[in-house]
Amino acid sequence: MNGNVTADLRVEWELVRADVIRAYPDFYELEPGGAIAMDLGESGWMLELQPGERLLCQVGVDMEELRTLLSGSTAEDLSSDELQRVAKDHLRPSVRRYKSKLLEAGFEEGTEVEEEFMAITFERPIAFHDPEEINETIEWCRKVIV
Repeated sequence: MNGNVTADLRVEWELVRADVIRAYPDFYELEPGGAIAMDLGESGWMLELQPGERLLCQVGVDMEELRTLLSGSTAEDLSSDELQRVAKDHLRPSVRRYKSKLLEAGFEEGTEVEEEFMAITFERPIAFHDPEEINETIEWCRKVIV
């Protein structure tokens, strides 16, 4: 990618990011200059706006907390695959509650697995040049996922 294009995208992201944080003070930084996120109600879901013109609605579980909860005081340790399966099962009721609405709204379902956490994500592109679309989509997510 051309250096000027990259610089232009960075400036655009910084402006969008600042506007969103100003309009929605509940957004917080995930990393300096990077993605911003907002918790959605009491549901455990999170809304994340990323620099690459992506918006995610996601719900996840801390893998270490889940491992501790499952193993309790026993010495038995689950494999990573088994723990991921249990995590998906744990998230399934919450995902089922919102999945059809998110898919109808143009979000694509995915899974993000890291050593520390696992999340079921619903992601869609968002046009940074259209502040109205950004605000409408954020409001829609806040209304639908409670």
